[in-house]
Amino acid sequence: MMGYNEGTKKYQKEMHENTLQIVKDAVEAIKQVNPETPITRGELLKMLRDEDTGFQLVKPATLYKDAYLKIWNPKKWEEKQKLQKKQNEEEKKLEIKGLIKKVEILEKKLVEHEIKSEKLKNEIAELTSTIKVMRKERRENEDTIEKLYGLVLECDSVMALKGISVSGVAATFQEGLSVVSERIK
Repeated sequence: MMGYNEGTKKYQKEMHENTLQIVKDAVEAIKQVNPETPITRGELLKMLRDEDTGFQLVKPATLYKDAYLKIWNPKKWEEKQKLQKKQNEEEKKLEIKGLIKKVEILEKKLVEHEIKSEKLKNEIAELTSTIKVMRKERRENEDTIEKLYGLVLECDSVMALKGISVSGVAATFQEGLSVVSERIK
């Protein structure tokens, strides 16, 4: 079973082929009557008129469609093809110009992004370097604190031998050092 669209397409194709044949027959009839006379739209329309009803067998606008124009006026059809080709070439040129412009814009953006990327890479390198320096300083500070703590323990031990306790004398290490240094004098 044929679908609606397929049936419609088949019908349209048959009508198109039928109309083409009618135009071909009319052109042949005109050429037989007067082979030297160029075929004009007016003559063709007279030939395509139903003698009984007076109605046109083919609409006048249809005669200017490519498939029909090629039959009755090949010269005009060729001119139309050349004009269409020229228009297509112009459209392609405009399209190419537009694409070239887009490429230029994208290349410019790419350069900008590459510059930003390079800046970010430099910033990352600087931050990494800073982090390394800070880690080194932290390790050094931890080592210093450990050494100082060791000294405080030694001092506390020495002071304990003399009967002096830093924690019992002062609330802070600095205060304790000043109290101890006074007592030792």
